[in-house]
Amino acid sequence: MEQKLLIDWEKPDFQEETGEYFENQFTKEWLQEKGIVFKTEQELIEAFSTGSLETITQEQLKKSENITHKTEDFEAELANREYKESFESMETNLVNEGEITLPAPIILYIKNTYYGFAGNRRMNLAFKYGLPLKAWIVRI
Repeated sequence: MEQKLLIDWEKPDFQEETGEYFENQFTKEWLQEKGIVFKTEQELIEAFSTGSLETITQEQLKKSENITHKTEDFEAELANREYKESFESMETNLVNEGEITLPAPIILYIKNTYYGFAGNRRMNLAFKYGLPLKAWIVRI
């Protein structure tokens, strides 16, 4: 009998994810091109608190930016040792335990485009095993 796997998605800790903006020049510039600038961590946290946990499909994310949704593209990212170890740790826990709880990826929805802000490894874990994905969607 095949083991059923499950990821319980929970609201992410926005404080833990602020580095994805303040330490990531690509994200800062991408958002700035859209007219979005966060001056402080508190400003970012307040904006993200308006989001909600929503089910989203891989198909919906096909035309997105900064989201790896093809297995072969994601595997290329695993060349980074630290990134790979983090992913494999989550994967091992999922397979061994059958169920894990993870913070939902944060996805921004801006001008009809999804933008992966944080949680690409978590998202790709769900994709790899064909599991439902819930993400924290922030409409800006």
